[in-house]
Amino acid sequence: MRTIKLASYFVIFFLILSTLGFPSNWYVNKNATGGIYNGLSWETAWRSFSAINWSSINPGDVIYISGGTDSLVFNETLTVGANGSSNNYLRIMPGKFSPSPSGHNGRVIIDANGGDRNIYVAGSSGNPRRYVYIKGFECRNGIRGVFLENYAKCIIIDSLYIYGFYGQAGVRLDASYEYTIDSITIKNCRIITPNYYNGQTDGIYVQRSQRTLIHNNYIRIRNQDETAHVDAIQAHLSNGFIIYNNILISDSVNSPEGGGMPIILGSEGNNPVIIYNNFMYMGGIWYPSGNYSTTCNLR
Repeated sequence: MRTIKLASYFVIFFLILSTLGFPSNWYVNKNATGGIYNGLSWETAWRSFSAINWSSINPGDVIYISGGTDSLVFNETLTVGANGSSNNYLRIMPGKFSPSPSGHNGRVIIDANGGDRNIYVAGSSGNPRRYVYIKGFECRNGIRGVFLENYAKCIIIDSLYIYGFYGQAGVRLDASYEYTIDSITIKNCRIITPNYYNGQTDGIYVQRSQRTLIHNNYIRIRNQDETAHVDAIQAHLSNGFIIYNNILISDSVNSPEGGGMPIILGSEGNNPVIIYNNFMYMGGIWYPSGNYSTTCNLR
């Protein structure tokens, strides 16, 4: 009788384990040659971002993207199509962080070729994109480097190098309505504008977002075009920020459009705004009729 009871307990235990499931590792490698491309290993990896089977991705999973031995360039947008959970983020990162990095630990470069964005994160009112951790990529030649749009919650942008973007921002948060983008973290990133572009090239632009955390970033605004409107961090109709340990450099501005401030922050809600321990430099205004503003403008 005791043996039967023990056997029953083991059966129940294994049934519980099977229903819980375990996080999985997935792989993207544009040079995979396995013949079957199901994302389960470097050899059978998905060969493009568009080939990722997002319906197979679960909270806690990790998607590793190969950088080859030196670097690999992906000429497409990485559009996130799955969610994590509050205690099991979905993680997307280069192959150098994988359990088997050899041959895949080079730079992962996402080149938009002048297209709209390098990395795109967006959800709907019934299914906001949420609990996603994106780390370690280079983003270049997009209108926006990273674009969070409509409905998104608890997204972490970590250690990205964003450069050569032509329009709007290196990182742009743009909610559908007040505060439908919530609890976004931007940290350890390096964002550098082009030298000359006749439009808006902010480092980070935030609109209708709440509880935004920005820390330990290097943002340099080099754009000197006569029609450029450029700020290191700009926010509009937002609600609550914590901004600290950033280096924010605006070389100078030659434009009737204004701008050129390290921080110009519109936070109209009730959440606190906390700004401390940042290095902010504003190099001056070249435009003859321009006026000096402040290095940190809260409105």
